Amino acid sequence: MLEKITDSKRNASGLGQPKVWKAGKECPNMPGSGWLERKANGEIIYHTPWIVKRKPFTMPALKPRVESAGKVLERLKKDIEKSISKLDTLDMEKCRQRAGQAAAEGWRIVVTDGHRALLEPADAGQGAYPAGSTTDYSYAVIENMEFHLTVKRALVMAGKYNAVQLACQSGVLAVSSSDEEGGFDETMDIMATGDWHIALNGTYLEPVLGVWPLSMWVKDSKSAVVFEPDDSTWRYVVMPLQV
Repeated sequence: MLEKITDSKRNASGLGQPKVWKAGKECPNMPGSGWLERKANGEIIYHTPWIVKRKPFTMPALKPRVESAGKVLERLKKDIEKSISKLDTLDMEKCRQRAGQAAAEGWRIVVTDGHRALLEPADAGQGAYPAGSTTDYSYAVIENMEFHLTVKRALVMAGKYNAVQLACQSGVLAVSSSDEEGGFDETMDIMATGDWHIALNGTYLEPVLGVWPLSMWVKDSKSAVVFEPDDSTWRYVVMPLQV
């Protein structure tokens, strides 16, 4: 323990008053909240600042998104419109012109950015293109809400093109991604009528996740993937990546 030195003892010993350095110009490398003191015997001690005890940080539990089909629809519209706004003038005009055009099986295009499209049921009597019918597609239903968090985790390792691989075999869906630093892989059970393997842009897949159960149709790795909510009020069509 340091001896308490009174002013009279300092003056008698010729040491004078102690020198105190404060953070700033006098001692720029000092922590801003503490200070140094030179004792009468020449010893320099550092006075730590008052330490506030903080509660240990606890990572909040991540929860999957659960929303109505209508709310997901509005988010998809905004997300696609945002993509369109980044296109050049010519491509933007082409996308705008496709709005309202007929699509497969009595559906029409609400909005598209050329890589994905949002569809709504067509009016009675409106023609529809037979090409792209979902009758020759494999059908799958995702009921596990954890799929949303799985895709978000996969996006962390998805690399330059945000490629998220989806592979279904015997009712087991494998979700994977990789970049130069490593890879990600998780599996879950789903209801599916066939086996398939596709790669999607994860930033296009994530916005549609939130309504459960979510139906999807997959033909092959080169054909559009179709997502649909349980109430069939809209369809979300995404072109796969060729990786």
